[in-house]
Amino acid sequence: MRAAFVGRLVALKGVEMLLEAAASLIKAGQVELDIIGDGPEMPSLRAQSERLGLAGAVQLDGWVPHESLQARLCSADVLAFPSIREFGGGAVLEAMALGLPPVVLDHGGPPELVPPGCGWVLPLQSRDQIVRDLRELLSQLANDPAPLASFGKNAQAHVRQFLTWDAKAEQIRQVYEWVLGRRSDKPDWGTPLGFANPVAA
Repeated sequence: MRAAFVGRLVALKGVEMLLEAAASLIKAGQVELDIIGDGPEMPSLRAQSERLGLAGAVQLDGWVPHESLQARLCSADVLAFPSIREFGGGAVLEAMALGLPPVVLDHGGPPELVPPGCGWVLPLQSRDQIVRDLRELLSQLANDPAPLASFGKNAQAHVRQFLTWDAKAEQIRQVYEWVLGRRSDKPDWGTPLGFANPVAA
């Protein structure tokens, strides 16, 4: 199973937790890890990779031109995005649009983008617990990858239903209809977005 991370390599993105969580699975040949991006944490992550005995086993080659990102992400099975401080989560949406189900932490913007059946939302706990939860989930998916295809399909359908420009325009129209008194019920798409009307699994 191939997991990918994409984003700026800063401490708050949690990539060092991902490396630690995946280390034993990578060594066992169960998981491949592709870390896409660059930033001030790159030297530290490379050193950690060597310390964990993963040198050469983790793809950690820095910045990727945006036009190459889609193909790179499409070679993965899951987006591992353990950021502990994320207001939006554009990388999560881009991955979902490509049919890549995400793993995120329950904090900030990303969990609002990932309804049940479209990805996995892990609780924001201590660092050690996050590492254990990530390792357990990655191990489960490596041993039984069946959910990846259906979750990826659901993630892509969710983005198309709720998060395209046309879908957003329709949501705004419904809000205006309610504000102007042309509809009696207040629009409600649930939290996370779409939870009130989830995509069929």
